[in-house]
Amino acid sequence: MSEDISQIIELPSENEERAKFCATVFGRFYENVILAWLKEKYGEDNVWGKDIRRGTYDGKRIAIDYIIKKENNGKYEGILAEAKCWPAYNNGSLKILENDDKKLKRIKNGSLHKFLSEDFLKKYEIDDEKFGKLKFTKRMIIWWDYKKNDKETIKHKLNIDYLVSIKKDILQNKSEKIKIVVEKYKKWSEDLFRSLL
Repeated sequence: MSEDISQIIELPSENEERAKFCATVFGRFYENVILAWLKEKYGEDNVWGKDIRRGTYDGKRIAIDYIIKKENNGKYEGILAEAKCWPAYNNGSLKILENDDKKLKRIKNGSLHKFLSEDFLKKYEIDDEKFGKLKFTKRMIIWWDYKKNDKETIKHKLNIDYLVSIKKDILQNKSEKIKIVVEKYKKWSEDLFRSLL
């Protein structure tokens, strides 16, 4: 049986060097794993990503990781999603989202501060015909993990509609789409290490 991924890339770990190395490697392609999961969940043609830079917030260019079109009562609504993978960075202090005001404040004041702004959904615009007149009404954060009992409180405090765990929601039930992505990067890494030996 293969090791659980949390034992491989999370800190604290018995082998800190290995954890940081493996987290760095996973950090190079985790966004593609998420993209495969989102496309399976919402439909191949209803998800765009990653790192979409054509939109603006309050008139200024801003990047969004994923844009999702979701059907709701016969109409489509737009979901804007941001993904962060923190298993072995900052000594693992942000790998798990929990109801901790100090940590949540760090997140709100960090790289997601514009995305989490109260007026973000109203002021985000993107000029691209593929999105048509899609109205953006929901926000999603995809994190490494979260405390299950704190999920709804975290969503309320961060003012988001969806909270997804890479570890629990995405990697525990790996689909064929995800396996294809992983196999590609596995082959590339094997090619690299063979060339070094």
